[in-house]
Amino acid sequence: MEKEVFERLQEKAKSHDVKLLLSMEIDNEVNDPATNLATIKMIWHLNSFLTTHKIDGIELNWKFPIKNQAQIVYFCEKMRQYNKNMAREFILALSLPASDIGLNIESIMEHVDFLNIETADYYSPLHLEHPQLIGPPSPLYSGHAGVENVDSTMTYYGCVTKHPEKLNMKLMFGGRYWKNVRKPIESSEPLWMLAERYHGNVDGDWLAWKDLENSGWDLKSASWNNESKTPCIYDQLEQTYLAFENERSLLEKIRYAIDKNIGGFVIWKPIFDDEENKLLDVMASSKFCSTGNNKTVNFDCDVYKQ
Repeated sequence: MEKEVFERLQEKAKSHDVKLLLSMEIDNEVNDPATNLATIKMIWHLNSFLTTHKIDGIELNWKFPIKNQAQIVYFCEKMRQYNKNMAREFILALSLPASDIGLNIESIMEHVDFLNIETADYYSPLHLEHPQLIGPPSPLYSGHAGVENVDSTMTYYGCVTKHPEKLNMKLMFGGRYWKNVRKPIESSEPLWMLAERYHGNVDGDWLAWKDLENSGWDLKSASWNNESKTPCIYDQLEQTYLAFENERSLLEKIRYAIDKNIGGFVIWKPIFDDEENKLLDVMASSKFCSTGNNKTVNFDCDVYKQ
């Protein structure tokens, strides 16, 4: 079954001249990069797999927290070197978190084609650091004190790399919900709230876009937060809260990406869309790809100047 699904996806990608990439999570528990024979073997097997299955490239996802940052640079360098000796070169992408982790971005950019930036996981009841903080998975602006947003993240990567056209923003077709939600921190603002902990845990989860209404959420009743450019639903009686992505919030992110010359988007996951493909249609009808490949850095980079 999985093979059939893959083959259909591959055929569909080719018919639309779309590149198909394999996304792979890599464990960071490694030895000294210079003597890591296992890494070399993995690179050989990866290149062979991509060739055999006619896949256009690979996205590398490192497990966090990263304990050996030099290994990332080493892996990308060796992957690129090995690939250059093959019949065709593959696309090499690296997935990175929203916040600066001290990685040598300059060295990384010498070996990868683009960076996929995590911009869809700022708030979640499953978040390791602040599950009680409530907010949209992907706020374009604003947020709780000390928490990044899409603009602050993309400003950092755009200024440090100086290549916004090689950056992709991650989107999630769905939302996160919390239970046992307190009243807003500011009475005039129903977005930035807190969830109560019970026995040390925060009660909530995530839902795919296609499952939101079937799970009892009335999307037509959603409020719009103009600061973060995202929708939300707060049921004060039930003390439940849903933050999610919809057609309007996607359009806001597309406009932002065009204005900032961002390269593109990574969607997690297209299969989370509904039967009408409402969210995919928004992405497809935006004519984002027809805007060209402008490399101008349209961010305020004064804070990153040395």
